[in-house]
Amino acid sequence: MTLRARKLGDAEPPGDAAVADESAAVGVTIRRLRRAREMSAAELAQAAELSPGAISQIESGTTQPSLPALRRIARGLRVPVFQLLLEDDKPNGHVVRRSEAGPRGRGQIAYDVLTPDTDGELEVLEIRLTPGQSTADSPVAHPGEECLVVVDGEVTVEIGTESYDLAGRDAVTFRGERPHRVTNSGARDALAISIVTRSRRAVD
Repeated sequence: MTLRARKLGDAEPPGDAAVADESAAVGVTIRRLRRAREMSAAELAQAAELSPGAISQIESGTTQPSLPALRRIARGLRVPVFQLLLEDDKPNGHVVRRSEAGPRGRGQIAYDVLTPDTDGELEVLEIRLTPGQSTADSPVAHPGEECLVVVDGEVTVEIGTESYDLAGRDAVTFRGERPHRVTNSGARDALAISIVTRSRRAVD
């Protein structure tokens, strides 16, 4: 996608439908990335050092952003500039092969991220714990809802002031805001799948 650099607030040249379409596509992408990060337009404006009105115009496609404005917005969203120029033409489904699962480490704990990116409302992690190993030194909390499914082995899940002993094919669902931790309580390695949804804090 080729963008023509202009100053924020410049009027769209009449009859330039191609440029208008490009502006609309960029705006849709920016709005999608902002909402995925649960940022309001005002919060993005502050992070990008732009006015809330400029963000609104860019997202609605009524104004084509200049290159400096795109750089500021990308910095506010913490993404590379080119990601703002990619059209939102995602396929109907994403397949993540075993060889493509992205590793994520936290200390000695092994995670594999089974979802293709972190922009959506769902994140799926495969967690492997050795005997006696825990997912954290102390219970942690995060926005959204979580479901933990034990594939193999035995684990103890602490949620708030309660704890649950789970074995293969057992599952527990809970609010992520409640401090929680998973510990391998068995004599062999444990394998579990964690499904986490993003919180649905209202954003404009």
